Amino acid sequence: MLLGYFTIEEVKIVLQADSAIETVAIILTAFFTLLAANAARKSAMVSQKQLEANLNSFEQERFNRLLDSLEKAHNITFLTRGSLYSKLCNDIEAKLKHYKSLEKETNKRVKKIIDFDNNQRNSSDVFCNNGKDSDLFKVYFEYACEISLLFEFDYIVLSGNDFVKVLSKGSNIPIYNLEPDRIVYVADAIANEILGFNIIDIHLKGYGVGRKGDFDYFEAFKIENAVEKLDSEKRYQYIEAKE
Repeated sequence: MLLGYFTIEEVKIVLQADSAIETVAIILTAFFTLLAANAARKSAMVSQKQLEANLNSFEQERFNRLLDSLEKAHNITFLTRGSLYSKLCNDIEAKLKHYKSLEKETNKRVKKIIDFDNNQRNSSDVFCNNGKDSDLFKVYFEYACEISLLFEFDYIVLSGNDFVKVLSKGSNIPIYNLEPDRIVYVADAIANEILGFNIIDIHLKGYGVGRKGDFDYFEAFKIENAVEKLDSEKRYQYIEAKE
């Protein structure tokens, strides 16, 4: 009986040992599984960050190619490409909202000037040069200047071209001799292309400032802001190219 008792006890001890070993094995298995999972997660995170970095690098390169093409097409130079890219990526809606506000306000001012001109055409007290208001091109040049500030670029004045100094902004706006209000189209084209980098359907919205296409308005501005008429109250200065 005593021998049988010890045998049963030994079996119990063996079973208990086996159970303990099994428990330890389960714990170790769970531990190593957790380590493997953490390692896999970290590896996935590293891979994800690497992918994001590669994609970001690709997007920045694509953005720079867009700016290169805009510089060549419109004779401009971007001042802070990295800053502009970051602002577009982080808050494109703020840029769009600002642009839409400029466009809307400028169109209102253009319409007001033209309507006033049409209603008061014969009043010599309020108009200069052929009955056309010089303020129309002040609005156009101011708008072109604001767009350049919003998208961080400068217009390049080519040799032999007239240009306008916007004295309050320290900016030079080139004159297209056969189409002086073309600068409005250029400003809007640049704005739409840059915003279109992040907003695919912006070109379908039709954002842009209306152009009058009347040389008399331009001549009124040119005469009023000629260099020889410059005074401390002038905000613009028309510079003719040297022959």
